Amino acid sequence: MRRSPAVATPDEPLPRDQRLTSREREVLRLIAEGCTSREIAGRLQISPKTVETFRAILLGKTRAKNSVQLVLKAQALGWLDLRSTPHAEV
Repeated sequence: MRRSPAVATPDEPLPRDQRLTSREREVLRLIAEGCTSREIAGRLQISPKTVETFRAILLGKTRAKNSVQLVLKAQALGWLDLRSTPHAEV
């Protein structure tokens, strides 16, 4: 699989000005809310496999290893405001 030039390699700084698509932002917000791939798929009316593809793209763009790192790095990049993201129901 070829890497997109917009995706930073491990020794490069993360690109603050990199853009997310509206769908990537939606998936990111729902990940931050604690939703599972199946829940995200249901809310966005897409397949769980498509959600996993978006998750992989987001992980690649941030070089995160898991969803927790993804959310923290996305917040640091200004892609996500955790103060405006509702907490998942427990």
